[in-house]
Amino acid sequence: MPYTTSEESGEGRSEYVPAAAGPFVPETYREGGKVVLPVTFLDGATAELVYDPRLRLAERGVWAMFAVSPADGPGRGFIAVQGDIGRWIAGDAPADVLQGADDAVVRVWTTPDGEPAERLVYEFGPWRVLAPQDGAPARWATAIAGRTTQDGFLVVEGREGFAIAPPGGEGQPQLILGDLNPEGVILNLGQCDLRRDRPPAEGSQFGAWCLETGGGTVSVHAYSAEDGAFGDAVAAGLRIRTARP
Repeated sequence: MPYTTSEESGEGRSEYVPAAAGPFVPETYREGGKVVLPVTFLDGATAELVYDPRLRLAERGVWAMFAVSPADGPGRGFIAVQGDIGRWIAGDAPADVLQGADDAVVRVWTTPDGEPAERLVYEFGPWRVLAPQDGAPARWATAIAGRTTQDGFLVVEGREGFAIAPPGGEGQPQLILGDLNPEGVILNLGQCDLRRDRPPAEGSQFGAWCLETGGGTVSVHAYSAEDGAFGDAVAAGLRIRTARP
């Protein structure tokens, strides 16, 4: 059963309450028949997505992926979610509880399939950030700090000699709308050298292209496990404005 923590007091780090059931659904507003979704990327940059209401992007839920590397070794992939984390952890209680950066709580959980054997779960407000536990757990517990913005998005930064992968490279931060099953949209803010291309691939459709904004470039990846209609609708119905680093 997945858990989040209640407010800490004294030894309250061992106190649990059931996790919220749903993913993070950000607030939107209407403008001229379009939906406007203000978003904050993991590095604190902001943008506004303006799209056809039929795309239902905000309602799909928002989560994120990124990589973190120390100066002296290989990096690890991280995912950030709200809601149920039961697919990634096992057991009724964590194997250990560690102190993270800025006094954040980091719990070490076993995993359902043993690959990896354990996961680190960082707790930043309602967000849970998960990473494989491949050694040196106390050191990795302080690798990142996180905070929740006023509009509910997660912002993270590297600490103690660790760095978040930069835009444009392997493991770059990605903001994801939808669970990608069967479809969703992946956004990267920063460098973008993609061309408009949507090649078919064995029953799935994946398209990627760049959108220029007044404050930067956003790469858009539209994925559907069913057909190319979703990618076509995103390409026709989504624009991005007022991106700010």
